[in-house]
This record gives sequence, C-alpha cells and structure tokens, in this order.
Amino acid sequence: MGEDLMLGGFRRDLTSTFSLGKWRPFVYRATSVKQTIALSFDDGPSPETTPRVLALLRSHGAKATFFLLGNRVVAWPELVEDMVRDGHSVYAHGYNHIRLDGLPEDEAIKELTDTETILARFRPTPSPYLVRLPFGAGHRNTRIHQLVSRWQPDCQFAHWRYDFKDFRLAENCESMAELERRCDAAVAKAFADTRFVGGVALLHENPLGASGSLVPEIASTILSRILIEADARNIQITGMAPYAQPPWWSPYVRTVAVE
Repeated sequence: MGEDLMLGGFRRDLTSTFSLGKWRPFVYRATSVKQTIALSFDDGPSPETTPRVLALLRSHGAKATFFLLGNRVVAWPELVEDMVRDGHSVYAHGYNHIRLDGLPEDEAIKELTDTETILARFRPTPSPYLVRLPFGAGHRNTRIHQLVSRWQPDCQFAHWRYDFKDFRLAENCESMAELERRCDAAVAKAFADTRFVGGVALLHENPLGASGSLVPEIASTILSRILIEADARNIQITGMAPYAQPPWWSPYVRTVAVE
C-alpha cells in the first residue's frame, strides 16, 4: 500500500485523503461563527485592482487575506503597505506563479522564501504561516507537504471551500454591463451554495493568464456585489485565520469538495 490512501468521501460530493502523519493542516473554512465568509485574493498586488478592492473593503468594514506574488510585490510595494495598514493579512503565493510540484525542491522553496523575505519588510512573518499554492497544485502531494514543512515548520495550507472561477468572467465579454450581469449571476450562485457561507472563498486580483480586456474590472465588480449581499444578510466578511491549535485529524485527513 502506498503512503497515501484515497477513500470514498463522507458525502457523495466529497473525497477524503488520508496520509500517514506527514501532511500539514488545511484551512478551508471561516471562523466558528456560522454567518461568516472568509475572503481570499490571489495574484496581487496590482495597481489596476488593489486600490479599488481595498476601498470597497474599507467602506464595508470588511477584511480579507491576500496571497501575493513576489514579482508583483517588488513592482508595487506601496500597495502591500496599504493592505497591511488597513489590517489585512498578507502571505506568499510564490514569486513567479509557477507550479511548485513541478520544480526541484530547492527551487520550489526559493519561490516561497523570496516572496516572504520581501513581505517581511511590511509586517513580521506570521506564525502559524498560511501558504496558497499557485494553481492549488500539489495539495494532495506528500512531497509538497514535506517541502513546506522544511520551509516553515508551522505552515498550514490556505485552501478554499468555494471557488468563484472569477478569472473566466471576462472571457468574450464585450461590455461592462455584460460583466456586471455575469458577476451578479456568480454571486447569486455562490450565496445559493451551501459551501459559501461559513467557508473560505477564492477570488483573484487581475489574474495571470485570464483573457478579456475587462479582466482588471472583475475583482472590484464581484467584490462589491458580495459585500452588498453579505450586508443585506447580516453576514460578516473576514480574512482567513490559521489554526492556533490544529484539530487532531488536520495533518492526516483532508476533505475537499470535488466537481
């Protein structure tokens, strides 16, 4: 039998993965408060998106967690300063947004180390540390779990419970009115999904590789609708929080919704 054992899930749409003690904890739910959504943004910062995203969060008294690319932090450090000043948490998402599971171990660690070295200029390195893997690639790979443990022994994987796939919303989109309709539909679909409230939601800032001239408009457009609907439903919008004390099963069992 291999080190990892794949079994059927607890529900029809779930898969559970068991590992023999070498996995890091996964964070994919919001706080224990049921009426809470934890927002996370990948791929920032970006001058086309970050100022508007921060302004929206500020106006609604909301927080988010940002997983940042080292090469973009170097280009726009003032935007990271603004995130931290507003009380948002910032973590590494790699330096160049490449799959870590396809790199030699030292190169993969360098992707994370170089990014956190820059982020540490703006705030102390958090402990426990949350890391969001580029493309979410490698979260079922024991080697990647061992790799991040070597990098940050207290590291936890920042996963998600609801993925907006927002990077697709501007594809073949010809007008802002059409993008707004798509964002309205995406938000309505999210609030109708039982995984959304109480979970971590995945969003992007100016996502790399996305097609469409309106890609920079996605983040603020969809965020504004999430915040308005959350306010109407008395749902709190927060950032992500690592486990202070991971549950006993966390390094061993991962339950993830699959499509």
